[in-house]
Amino acid sequence: MDIFKEEKPKKHEWLLPALAIFFIFSLLTTASYFGFENAYKNRLYPKIRIAGIDLGGKTRAEAKDILNKVVQTINENGVKFTYQNNEAFIYPILSSFEGDIAFPIIAFDVDGSVEEAYSIGRKEGYFRNLFMKVNSLFRGYHLKIPIKTEGEEIKKILKDNFNHLEQKAQDAELTATTTWKSNWQKQIVFEIL
Repeated sequence: MDIFKEEKPKKHEWLLPALAIFFIFSLLTTASYFGFENAYKNRLYPKIRIAGIDLGGKTRAEAKDILNKVVQTINENGVKFTYQNNEAFIYPILSSFEGDIAFPIIAFDVDGSVEEAYSIGRKEGYFRNLFMKVNSLFRGYHLKIPIKTEGEEIKKILKDNFNHLEQKAQDAELTATTTWKSNWQKQIVFEIL
């Protein structure tokens, strides 16, 4: 009779629940990954900002339209420069007096910035892309619009608008005085060559 015989505990009782948990976790992770990929197919990943504007979930065309509207507003209103309570506006597109010739002095690369934003999580290897997608989901990316400027033309406009604030430089001077037993004072003038 084996009534008093102790049964030995099974060594692998934990294996089946552990495998079930692992399988369910793997299934959920895989489903989440493919759901995420499907949701952002042909769209910018979440929390991607260009010039402070959240474009996550937008298609490239939608993102370009949004940014082009911002650039259009800048083109119409100009960029405001302020110095000592004086203001000047620089308009990104200058036109001739006749109005038949226009050229940009400030150009915004909207297409390039949208393509750079779209390539986040798509242009690297698998694990790097996965990291970038997770980073996009939790932290996001902040990009800028590349700008090309005609520096000399901008300097000319600013100089024309703020020339009344320009002051002629004075030569530096050094005066030495002593009070010890005399009232000797001599002015020394330095010239800069």
